[in-house]
Amino acid sequence: MAKAADEDTSYSKSRLSDTQENFNQRDATKEIARSFLNLWSNITDDNALTLYGFRRFRTTHLLNLRLLEAEIDKIDHKIYQAGLSLGLPSTSADKLGLKHSKRDGHAPSPEEVLNPELVSKLRQLLKEYGMSMYHEE
Repeated sequence: MAKAADEDTSYSKSRLSDTQENFNQRDATKEIARSFLNLWSNITDDNALTLYGFRRFRTTHLLNLRLLEAEIDKIDHKIYQAGLSLGLPSTSADKLGLKHSKRDGHAPSPEEVLNPELVSKLRQLLKEYGMSMYHEE
């Protein structure tokens, strides 16, 4: 009888995990769709480019780059805010302009942000971005 209860509990946890994953996927899909609206005008409205003879692959390639940039930007923002949360004084040169940086209302601590998964994700995104930037037909 105890075994059946354990199986029910693990089944419930599995379904809960699947449901959460579905919600996360839907949120990610909605976010990509919203981004696409902004990105489309950016990748097709460049005065240096014309769409005459402009192959769809290139437009898709530019979209891919912008999506990668958006993902990298989110991670960068988290890391930047974690750095600002330390409250350290800026250097005399202040080449990054930290004196004028705005800290989010709840800037996370480095312990909240930095973990092996984030570092791995950032490295993978930067690798993909680098390969995409220099992709030749």
